[in-house]
Amino acid sequence: MPVMHLLCKLDHQRYMSMYLMMMMYQSSESDHMVHQTRQ
Repeated sequence: MPVMHLLCKLDHQRYMSMYLMMMMYQSSESDHMVHQTRQ
């Protein structure tokens, strides 16, 4: 069924974007920590 396939793709994209957001948030948090230790 094409509709189910489309839904799966959309869900996968949403999951990937959430994962990317979390990764970016984590990396920015670690960057912040590094800057704090440098001072």
